[in-house]
Amino acid sequence: MEKVIFAIGVCMFLSAMGAVHDVREFGAKGDGIAKDTAAIQKAVDAANAAGGGTVRLGAGTFLSGSIYLKSNVDFFLDRGATLKGSPDKEDYNKADVCPQNASSKLEAASGAHLLLCIEQTNVTVRGYGRIYGNSPAFLIGPDGKNWKGGQSKIPWRTSQMLYFVESDNVCVEGVSLIDSPYWLCFFHGCTRVVARNLLVRTRREPVHTHNGDGIDIDSCQDVEVSNCDIDTADDCITLRANTTRLKVKRPCERVKVSNCRLSSPCNAVRIGVGDGIVRDAVLKDLEIYDTRTAISMVSSWRKGGKGVDFKGITFDGMKVECRNFCRIYPRYAKDAKFEGIRIRNVKGTTTLPGWIWGYSENPISDITFENVDIPNGINALNIKNLNIVGGTLKRNEMPDAEQREWRRKIDQAIDFPGGVKIGGTVRGSVAHGGSVKLPVRGMCAHQGDMQYFPGNTAEALLSAVKKGAAMVEFDVQRCKTGEFVLMHDSTIERLTTGTGRIREHSLEELKSFTTKRFKGKGYRIPTFDEALDVIPDGGILINVHCYAGRAAMGDIVSKLKERGRLHQSMVCSGLKDIAEARKVIPEVTANNIERPGPRNRDWTDAECMKFVTDSEKHKCQYLQLSRPWAKKYSDAAHAAGVKVIHFHCEKPEELKDMFDRGIDFVMTNHLEPMNAELNKLGISNY
Repeated sequence: MEKVIFAIGVCMFLSAMGAVHDVREFGAKGDGIAKDTAAIQKAVDAANAAGGGTVRLGAGTFLSGSIYLKSNVDFFLDRGATLKGSPDKEDYNKADVCPQNASSKLEAASGAHLLLCIEQTNVTVRGYGRIYGNSPAFLIGPDGKNWKGGQSKIPWRTSQMLYFVESDNVCVEGVSLIDSPYWLCFFHGCTRVVARNLLVRTRREPVHTHNGDGIDIDSCQDVEVSNCDIDTADDCITLRANTTRLKVKRPCERVKVSNCRLSSPCNAVRIGVGDGIVRDAVLKDLEIYDTRTAISMVSSWRKGGKGVDFKGITFDGMKVECRNFCRIYPRYAKDAKFEGIRIRNVKGTTTLPGWIWGYSENPISDITFENVDIPNGINALNIKNLNIVGGTLKRNEMPDAEQREWRRKIDQAIDFPGGVKIGGTVRGSVAHGGSVKLPVRGMCAHQGDMQYFPGNTAEALLSAVKKGAAMVEFDVQRCKTGEFVLMHDSTIERLTTGTGRIREHSLEELKSFTTKRFKGKGYRIPTFDEALDVIPDGGILINVHCYAGRAAMGDIVSKLKERGRLHQSMVCSGLKDIAEARKVIPEVTANNIERPGPRNRDWTDAECMKFVTDSEKHKCQYLQLSRPWAKKYSDAAHAAGVKVIHFHCEKPEELKDMFDRGIDFVMTNHLEPMNAELNKLGISNY
């Protein structure tokens, strides 16, 4: 992997070279309303003309159509910066922008892109900000759901949000890639590619992003993907070999993927598509959760063409929670070669068997499983040299009659075994718009995982998600420039390196501060959007404590609707604030925190019952209390359709009593030991 190491070095050098070209100096507004396309492009052109430099997007929302990246340009999104895709198709490139580009009528993919890098050298897209594809503008129909009739009925949408084609030494680092209407990041025919430290998200449920891939690597050489968190509506990472439109026909080779967290209702890793070869790839230390299939290797998905050959593909070190572990097969490519496939050091859970099958006249050869500990086993047909060494994985016995029937169907291309409908273990149990599991009880992480990170930071929230919190709670306020940020106190000097009130600071100013040192490190104040970015759209509840004032309630719930999070979120506030929110979004879920008695004493029986009756009267689905609470009050709340959240408990030995008293969610600052106790008690989130 020497060339990959060299690419990293050049990326680091490029980010430090040349002048800084701030897009505001070229006329960009960054207010989320004015179109900033022309100003951003001028900054890119100026940096390129100067022989290289950095194009900087500071804090703010920059609404834009297509931007053309150019050689020796470092495209940098600072803290609090969002590059937001325009909702207007006139702002994007045409499908014939270059001969390598493609559109698809079947998939309603227009061939338009937000960022394009066409035959350029030494280009980085990096920073701490977000690139937001604005998928709701394209994917949601008049009824607030996916367009009826499937993807082909979408009137118009962009294609890949980031599009790199036949470019050399390209690096995407640190940014969040959010809600593309189609694939997020596509590298096609590129050399020396780095993608690292990325947060990648497309919508899964209840509004589904058709073809919402994460990172697609097609016919590229010397590639490193590392330390990425990818939660997508379609394949998370793909390795492809489709050279049809490329000027230079390259194999997809020398690819290293490591230390990534992946979740998909389709495939965490999919290898295939095209008529070339994928070889010399190592995928190491992957965590795969809430996924249909962990590994899919298919030579030809559709009829026609030669299909992809596979050689020297290694998976090493995987933790999985998926429905079936693998599906390795040629499908329509009867002459496809599968050589040197190694899968080792795997642990996890599955609900269905994996499948490997070839054709009678061309069996799959040379596949090894080593130290694989997963249930349900592997079904295999027409395989030579299937080696299972160590571990608990077993090759399943199949009755002779069943084998004969499947071989007949395979060889005649009538049907293929092992198909599993779209959907992960938690989200999307049926195709597109399916059910989403949400917790009915469990631990609520107060301001995130406060044991290991400062509260109300993106890092604390992400850590709580990874550790299996049933609910995350955070506090929202509004800053001087109108954006919502996470902060508990109205003044910031207790918690951060800044001073003054939240409402007195612009977002740019707030992003210049950090939290007070926590275990030797300061953390940045996240925006509301950045908080939602790290939380999946299923499997966890979001408790938004609203400190922004009554006038802001409508904007808070509008943000939740815009981000497709109403199904899992609640607004936590007093009854008058909740009423204000419902003027804008009547269906919003409410968490009543209007105390029936003073904070400094226990509440009387009458006060506790008033809390329940007030919550029922105002149609609140939750109430949140901070005083002792008897089971009879919980029973009354449950009879009224109201769940009970208790703030707070930090002693594991007290947890059983909490749940015995009918409390549904217990808020804590010590998620890890409390969750461990919950597991001991056998209490499931679902």
